[in-house]
Amino acid sequence: AKQAAYGEDVLARHYAAAGDIEAALSCCHRALAEAHESYSHERIVATAQTALGLLAQLPPSAARDRRELALRLALTPALIAARGYVFPPLQETCERVLD
Repeated sequence: AKQAAYGEDVLARHYAAAGDIEAALSCCHRALAEAHESYSHERIVATAQTALGLLAQLPPSAARDRRELALRLALTPALIAARGYVFPPLQETCERVLD
């Protein structure tokens, strides 16, 4: 069943607080899909940043790097739409994608 508006975001916070990072990341993934469907750039930015913070808690691996790249690729156009081209974290995001 589909969660109420922003329900996946709330679930992600609860899973993260409980230490279940993978479940929290799954919720973030679903929240990102919902945000993309509604063109909610601010929600994409907030959710992607939350997910990046969660990913940083996982041990380094190629799989984690692929997930980070996917998140940063989703984050870049949302940052441009929500904050503009001169927003400082945009440069950081783009530089990290190129690494």
